[in-house]
Amino acid sequence: MGRRVLCSGVLLTTLVLVAPAEAARAPTKSEAKAIKKGFLKGRSAKATTIRRIRVSTKVKGWAAVSYTVEARTAKKVKAPTPVVLKKSGSKW
Repeated sequence: MGRRVLCSGVLLTTLVLVAPAEAARAPTKSEAKAIKKGFLKGRSAKATTIRRIRVSTKVKGWAAVSYTVEARTAKKVKAPTPVVLKKSGSKW
């Protein structure tokens, strides 16, 4: 019985430490479209793959974009992720 309690306590502590609090949500359809448009400005749409977009629930008008870029080399190269965008008026 003591071993079971100890193991469950260690497991619970590990889960609490590993799982960070998320203060973001998925974008609405119109938000996603506007964020993609702002993000791809000045980038190659063919070479850039957007993996995930998250909109902050804590700070209004902020979003993060996780992406990869296919470089013209013999192998794929990952870009630094995520990129943080700030909404200015109606544009990201």
